[in-house]
This record gives sequence, C-alpha cells and structure tokens, in this order.
Amino acid sequence: KEGCSVNAHALKSVTPRYDPVEDRILLAINAGQDDAWACWLTRRMALGVLGRLNQYLDQTSAIAARTPLEYRAEVVAMERQAAVAKTQTALSKVEGEQLAPLSAVGELAHELKLTPQDDGFLLSLKGHEGGQAQGTISRAEMQTILLLIEQEVAKAGWREGPASVVPPSLADSSETKRRVN
Repeated sequence: KEGCSVNAHALKSVTPRYDPVEDRILLAINAGQDDAWACWLTRRMALGVLGRLNQYLDQTSAIAARTPLEYRAEVVAMERQAAVAKTQTALSKVEGEQLAPLSAVGELAHELKLTPQDDGFLLSLKGHEGGQAQGTISRAEMQTILLLIEQEVAKAGWREGPASVVPPSLADSSETKRRVN
C-alpha cells in the first residue's frame, strides 16, 4: 500500500488460533518474540488456502506420484501423518497472553503465497497494512501448518451447514497451480 511502511518479519513460527468474536483465524507469527506479527484469515481465505495448498502438496508429492492411482489417497494421508510426527517436537504451546497483544494489532491478510525452493518452500504472508512475514519451511512443516489451520477451521465450524461454501475455483486445478505458484 502506498504510504504504509513495510514491516517485514522473518517467519520462525506460526500459531493459528480461531477467535469467535472476530470469527476469523489469527495467524500469530513468532508469538512471544520481539519480532512477532499477526494477520487474520477470513473464512473464505482460510478455506481457499486449505483447499488449494493441500491439493498442491498432494499433486507434488514424490511418494504419491510413484503410487498406483487407487492407493494415492491413503499414501497422501500417511505422508501427512508422517509430517506431523516429524515436526511434533518442534511444536510448542503458545499461551493466550502471548496472543492477546497480537490479536489487537493483527492485520487482515490479503496474500498467502507458497513458492517451491530447493528442498522446501518459501511461505510469504502479507497484510493490508503493509506488514509481512516470510520464511523457508520444509514440506513437513507446511503440512503441519495446514493441519493446525484445519483444526482451527473445525473449531469455528466453518465446514458445517449451509454457511460453509468452498469457492468454485478449488475444483479447477489450473487455477490452483496459478495461485499457488
């Protein structure tokens, strides 16, 4: 945005937390650290991100690509479980008092971008007020972040009932590739 200073943060940790008052998911970046930043994911953005990025990770899985089509869903599920197990020790509990100041200054997210790099991805987040965070993460870390966001979506009940509408663009794989890359 013109006139806004750019506050860039090196992404070291991501903590998603659903806030029922805001009816949004707070993505706390580096919570409890000096370089903490936060942005809010709306229902539409959270569901879109989950759909597109999970689909992208499934389509780019080297293991799934070598698996017969009829077994791919099971292999992808096992790959996700292995990713969570691999990153489990890196997960830490973030207390509410660490998130409260971030929720008060969190920006509405307007871009979440995943760019392939060597053995992982560059994850970039941008807020409407000019704040941003980015960092290199492994495939397993990305799968774990998506699982944590999925858990917050479940807490919100966003996939239940008629209010949960998945954007039609999720069905189009060419749209998925263009937005993810």
